[in-house]
Amino acid sequence: MTVAEYILKFLISKNVNHVFLITGGAISFVVDAFSKNKRIKYTCVAHEQAAAMMADAYSRAGKGFAATMVTSGPGALS
Repeated sequence: MTVAEYILKFLISKNVNHVFLITGGAISFVVDAFSKNKRIKYTCVAHEQAAAMMADAYSRAGKGFAATMVTSGPGALS
């Protein structure tokens, strides 16, 4: 099991069934791990703040929770 696969397994154990993310080099292995795990889905967004708002709305409106992931760099510091 890779670290990326472990991260997704941990999120699933916390009842997270969707992740809103921004792709980048530092997160590419986690994005790739989604293809091996059919119990959790992801959506790529254009801005970190939008990802946070989407995860919040998703968690309030439906069953389960959502999470946000971003790559390293200036966007992670916003």
